[in-house]
Amino acid sequence: MSEPTCVICGATIPQTVPPRLRRTCSAACRYTLNRMRWKANHEAAAERRMDERKAKGQRICAECNAPIPWERNLHCNTCSDTCRTNRDRRQLREREQKKRAERAAAPVRTVRVKVTYPKTGVTRWEDRPLVPYTGSAAQHEARRRGAAAAHAAQRGAAPWDLEVEDE
Repeated sequence: MSEPTCVICGATIPQTVPPRLRRTCSAACRYTLNRMRWKANHEAAAERRMDERKAKGQRICAECNAPIPWERNLHCNTCSDTCRTNRDRRQLREREQKKRAERAAAPVRTVRVKVTYPKTGVTRWEDRPLVPYTGSAAQHEARRRGAAAAHAAQRGAAPWDLEVEDE
């Protein structure tokens, strides 16, 4: 029986006890063989992907209606980074406009408060919009004394000048 030879360099492969089927004579030849296998598989997979892309037909850019190059990834919907940036900016503007419209169309939440004006002595019930809390002094006063005091602080009146009773 003849000695087996290396598939890379053709040198004879020394046998071990018990004998084992070996294809390469050294670690360097084994590395070369694995690299060749990887490259062959990689090229075949790349060719399959390209065939799949071409079978789906020419893709069109969502922004400028130009054909998208075959080399561009399948998940890309634009022909270039410029078109992608323009699309992202446009979508951001649309989202902001939609949020603005929702805020403008949102119902104004009000609270019914009893207000007594100290200069005139007039007491009456008023519906006033609730103030969202932020870091201003008016909102801190509203947390402490209620929404009516916050409205008074926004109008410029001092909160202690206003008598407020909640329902």
